[in-house]
Amino acid sequence: MKQALIVAFQLTGGISSGLILAACYAIYSDTHPQRNFAMFSIAQMVSGFIAVTALPLLADRYGWRSGFFAFALFSALAIPLALPL
Repeated sequence: MKQALIVAFQLTGGISSGLILAACYAIYSDTHPQRNFAMFSIAQMVSGFIAVTALPLLADRYGWRSGFFAFALFSALAIPLALPL
């Protein structure tokens, strides 16, 4: 039962992250139709790469909560950068 629940949560997380990314592309294209999507795409790939590689290393070294704290910190720093969009 626990494995099915984990798979269900992973599936829900994957679907929701895909929907959020699609919504980000739609919002970006509506607000900046003249700009290229290259920078936006690179930012999405880099953030995913950093999350997949760095957060497990933080969790291994400083405990499992450190990954969540780092993610919250980077999210808080990114909000003011996203406001001009």
